[in-house]
Amino acid sequence: MARRGRTVGLVAIVVAVAAWCAAVPGALGAAGPSVAARPAAFDHSVWTELLQKHVDEGGRVAYRNLAAQDGAKFERYLDQLAEARPEALPTKEALAFYINAYNAFAVEGVLEGLTAESILSRARFFKLKSSRLAGREVTLEEIEQKLIRPNFSDARIHFALVCASASCPRLARRAYTGENLDAMLEDQGRWFLADRARNPLGIGNVVTVSSIFDWYESDFRAAAGSVQAFIARYAGPSGAACLQKANCTLQYARYDWTLNAQPGLRP
Repeated sequence: MARRGRTVGLVAIVVAVAAWCAAVPGALGAAGPSVAARPAAFDHSVWTELLQKHVDEGGRVAYRNLAAQDGAKFERYLDQLAEARPEALPTKEALAFYINAYNAFAVEGVLEGLTAESILSRARFFKLKSSRLAGREVTLEEIEQKLIRPNFSDARIHFALVCASASCPRLARRAYTGENLDAMLEDQGRWFLADRARNPLGIGNVVTVSSIFDWYESDFRAAAGSVQAFIARYAGPSGAACLQKANCTLQYARYDWTLNAQPGLRP
């Protein structure tokens, strides 16, 4: 009887220790939470598939084909965004999630008959039209101004958020993820500054760049000390020559709000 009592007591101790270790990650070592305990990355593979099929190398969209051939698949991706819980994602994955959501909702707006081609239509496109994201209705302006800019402090987002217009950065042909985020943002920045339709640059002491650098001046100053210094990171040796001079000044190109559709493929 005494031996049985000791056995029962030992089992109770083992059970208690196991329960304590489960409640306190890393209690028996420095390993921390297991990989299984980490939140799963959001799956943007459907979005990548659609981008590969309906977006060209210049970022222009075959809106009509997307609606006709893959409208149901696009709706499934939008449903995923509606039900997502991005607050559980690591920082880079969360930023990638919001960039993809912004771009997908811009495409959704175009398929619903909206564009940013006039002052009035821009108000509807950015401020009035809402989409369901993570369980609540949000506009494009809210995603950018309330969810992305205040929470991530990365000026490179302005190379990635695409407002479905010709002067916007190109729409990348794959989804952003936590793993590819930095590389894609850097690539987008170099492409954007190399595109003379969006950033004419120039010679002498005046450089002409996208109005994006005017509208979000505070973001670029916070990132690099000045707008010129930020642009110089991506403009390449020839484009950055003036930007290195103390007397170099910026002027801003007229923004082209024409829909970023492939020829003949507006919705």
